[in-house]
Amino acid sequence: MWLDTRISRNGTDIMCMQRHEDQLQMCHYLLTGDVLHKEKPEVGNPAMWSLPPSAPPLEKGESAFNAVEIDDLAQCQEPNIRQKLSGELLRRLARLRTWLQSKEVVLDLRRDFVSPEAAIVGWIERLHPWTMSWSNVLDYLPPKEFHKLARSCSAQGDTIHYGYSMNWIAEVYGSCIMDYDGHPEAVAKIIEGSHEMCQQAERLMPSGKLLLLPPHETPMNITGHFLAMGLHKRWARYFFSDAGELQVGMFSMQTYNPLATNANCLSMTWTYDMDMELKSASGTELADDAMPDCPMS
Repeated sequence: MWLDTRISRNGTDIMCMQRHEDQLQMCHYLLTGDVLHKEKPEVGNPAMWSLPPSAPPLEKGESAFNAVEIDDLAQCQEPNIRQKLSGELLRRLARLRTWLQSKEVVLDLRRDFVSPEAAIVGWIERLHPWTMSWSNVLDYLPPKEFHKLARSCSAQGDTIHYGYSMNWIAEVYGSCIMDYDGHPEAVAKIIEGSHEMCQQAERLMPSGKLLLLPPHETPMNITGHFLAMGLHKRWARYFFSDAGELQVGMFSMQTYNPLATNANCLSMTWTYDMDMELKSASGTELADDAMPDCPMS
């Protein structure tokens, strides 16, 4: 069952690793799906093999390495890539467990359909949330409808919203090198810029100690990330353009991660409360410059 989920991945994760030891550990993971620390199954997900008949099929190409950013893994002290992942996840679970035991964090799980007209929106608004995390819900609603919903949930003010988009590149022409077909000079500049980006990552980013850059994979991915870094502000400006009065805080791309299923996630922070002061706030005017506000700029 595990190998059936590997159909959409071709094993290039192995050769993305700079060290031979990490290549062997990645090979072990791709063949078995095991992410164990000292042979104790504390991080794995046995339930994924016990799906009821009505459950959707397992995601093709899903990877445990999507759970942690590559720079975080690079800074872990464990000896190899698989132990780095399990060690970091165990540390995060232990931290959450401590918060739950001390009542610093309380879970109240509810399931409901949330739309601008749904009754639960009023319940959320009455909670007067300090923060709201939307995951990538904003990929599934038109921006105007999404902002109507988010604004209603935080009508009392004093709320900071977090969200990220994985699908934004599908709406931005020029974010794929194939969009430049017939323009060889532009293609050459994109490839050159992508290699320069990899060289900077190797020198400056923690992940440079782990990854072999440029990676042994389709150039569509590395050039796509390079183009996304230069174009993501345009989509962010579109996303916020019809939202009414608000403040935009951080919006950034993650470090290029060849182990991720989607390396072009765009993370954003904003508030509809104009009396709040967001750190590094961009207001509502997003600059037109080509390169973004992210670690590689």
